[in-house]
Amino acid sequence: MRRALLPALLLLIALPVAAQEKDPDEDALFGGDDSDEPIISDQKLAEEDDKLQIGGLLYMQSMWTFTEGSDLSDHPISLPNLLEIYLDGRPSDRLRGYIRGRMLWIPSLALDPPLSALGSEIFVPMLDQMWLKFDIARRVYVTVGKQAVRWGATRLWNPVDVINSTRRDPLALFDFRTGVPVLKLHMPVESLGWNFYVLGMMDQVDSLDKAGVAARAEFVISTWELGLTGAWRDEVDPRVGLDLSAGIWEFDVTSELGVGFDEDDDHAPKVQVTGGLQYGVKYTDEDVMYFGLEYFYNPDAAAEAQFLYAGEHYGAFVMLLPGPGNWDHTNFTLSLLGNFSDNSFAARLDYSTRALTFMTVQAFITGHFGDEGELRPTTELNPNLPDTQVIDIGLNLRIDL
Repeated sequence: MRRALLPALLLLIALPVAAQEKDPDEDALFGGDDSDEPIISDQKLAEEDDKLQIGGLLYMQSMWTFTEGSDLSDHPISLPNLLEIYLDGRPSDRLRGYIRGRMLWIPSLALDPPLSALGSEIFVPMLDQMWLKFDIARRVYVTVGKQAVRWGATRLWNPVDVINSTRRDPLALFDFRTGVPVLKLHMPVESLGWNFYVLGMMDQVDSLDKAGVAARAEFVISTWELGLTGAWRDEVDPRVGLDLSAGIWEFDVTSELGVGFDEDDDHAPKVQVTGGLQYGVKYTDEDVMYFGLEYFYNPDAAAEAQFLYAGEHYGAFVMLLPGPGNWDHTNFTLSLLGNFSDNSFAARLDYSTRALTFMTVQAFITGHFGDEGELRPTTELNPNLPDTQVIDIGLNLRIDL
């Protein structure tokens, strides 16, 4: 009976429909990450009389991992490089097609010995996104195909994500996850700032009984933004979520609550909770420094072994210094992550700046300390490491094409 009612309840979340003059900005849905679709206005396309936009990015990365080993071979080098190309076609203001492909090139497989049989380098083609978008009477906006879906309010941990099969790595400078194949219906209420979504999940579906459904409702009430999510699929644990973001005094407050219901354990609930706090300090007339805290509670850690989701208690501190003084195109970020379940920690300093007008230079250094564990891994925890990980140094170059 529960399984029969849950899809109907998810659909009820997203039934309200209201008139909308234009499709709203989807930055809230896609997370505003550079790896997602470009925001190209219809006005710009009209001015250029160009119905097709072509672009992408070239991302060259390098990382040197220092371990406690004494030999030079104990300090592996990783060189993953990424090329992305997209085609964005808008034959009219009510119809849009989008394709985004990726090519991952790894000239060195030092961190992945099992792949050495493929040769000294590897090329991995990937389809990131491919979707078609149109509207029904400018009231319901339909997107069908493989697309990026980013739901939630917090920055590092994302327990309300009921769509993606893998979690985003908070330490990664780029979200390497590809999109998910879904049929999305978006029903906005522009006068209230509310949004309703219904998604039909189509990955690995060869018959109708294997399809899943997800829904989300977003409400704006005064300075509060509330999101409700849920997902159901046959033979997969049902999941629901709640996320909040608000401005309280001088603080930005975010929180997420995710609950999964274990079908193998009489639908016993498995809870994940995260909360964040951000505060900005204006130290000159034009410059602001941001401080952030985030905590993640994951009592059923054994059920999920993904990175930064394998422990019960996590915490993070972040300090962001964007464009200090006359360095308008330079950012500094200091991060401290802790897995309080195994007492392992990582401290990281990130630096990024604009060079030659169009190139972004990123550099970082990460130190691993505390007890041996998830954030200070050993060979036993990560067979790709020759010894206990101590320091990582990275240098990345990125050009938007």
